[in-house]
Amino acid sequence: MKLVLILLLLTAPVFSDFLDWQCGIGAISGRISYLLTIFSSAQRGINECCREHDTLIDRRRNGLWLTRGQIDRRFCQCLDNHDNFFVRWFIEPIFCAAVKIHSFFSS
Repeated sequence: MKLVLILLLLTAPVFSDFLDWQCGIGAISGRISYLLTIFSSAQRGINECCREHDTLIDRRRNGLWLTRGQIDRRFCQCLDNHDNFFVRWFIEPIFCAAVKIHSFFSS
């Protein structure tokens, strides 16, 4: 029963703000990152950090003179700038580790 509930949450966008969610690389990581932040009052701010990160990655492909490492550092700094304890001490370390690991393996 628990497995069915977990699979349902990971495969169906059941939350209204989820359709605008920008964090995560694909469907599964996007849903996991959404679920990690669902109880945070700063969820929209977290999403803005992800949106800016994705925008800079896209602009880099089109000639922006920032390295992937610089873009990832800006993302981590964006999360770290939140006054919310949960974001700074829980979300920021997890999300920053995720982007750094992804950058390492995709370069």
